[in-house]
Amino acid sequence: MKLSKNNQKIVDILREKQLTHLIKPFVRMVELDKLGKIKVHKMTWKVIMRDFHDKHATRADLENVIVSYLAHFGIILMRQDKVDPKVSKERVKKFRSIKKALGYKNVSFLVSELDLERLKQYKEAQGMTYQEVLSFMISKLPKKV
Repeated sequence: MKLSKNNQKIVDILREKQLTHLIKPFVRMVELDKLGKIKVHKMTWKVIMRDFHDKHATRADLENVIVSYLAHFGIILMRQDKVDPKVSKERVKKFRSIKKALGYKNVSFLVSELDLERLKQYKEAQGMTYQEVLSFMISKLPKKV
């Protein structure tokens, strides 16, 4: 279904605020309204748009607004899956052990704020990762020290 410009803006903001579990129910609400199965009052749309155009609205505020309207119109909200943090820790631990087996080492160092900004700008301009930037900088060092 093709969404109007305003409804697409709401979907984009939901994605931006990482509320993707609310996108399908919202689209369902729009679809039911267009089909005439529910009647969403014109002022309701204005209130929703006002809340979504508010620059100071937090993620929780937007979630509460959408959930309250979905509940009012009887649209079922799918539960958001909880991610087990232990799984992520295990994945990271496995990744680090593979890198260590390949001979990589972890290095941490302090960088001034100005140098960090320059490093970020260079990284973005070249389209590199920090690892690639560091390798490039090391390759430019003189061979004999």
